[in-house]
Amino acid sequence: MLERIRNDPIDREKDKLLEEKVDARAPGEEESTEIGILHLPVEVQQYIFSFLPIRTVVRLNVVCKQWLSLTSDMLFWRHMFTVRFGCPAFLMMNWKDRYVASNKKNEIINSH
Repeated sequence: MLERIRNDPIDREKDKLLEEKVDARAPGEEESTEIGILHLPVEVQQYIFSFLPIRTVVRLNVVCKQWLSLTSDMLFWRHMFTVRFGCPAFLMMNWKDRYVASNKKNEIINSH
């Protein structure tokens, strides 16, 4: 049974493609060390998120645990609110709710 799986034409094609990928590297070249957005500092991620539409930002919590933690942090929402609406940061409130509500109000005003 195991031998039959190893001899599967699809598996042989996958192995061939993997070998070609390895052979395509220059001599001494190691695998790619690309850095994704999750490796950026939280402040940089917040800055990037400040350019996203509100619906996208609110849904970031389902992407990964790191963004769930980030989007659950009221300091994050205070930052988002302050960047977007310029509210004084000394006010104590639920910043996520305030940001969402103010964004809706802003969309209504801009649509007329």
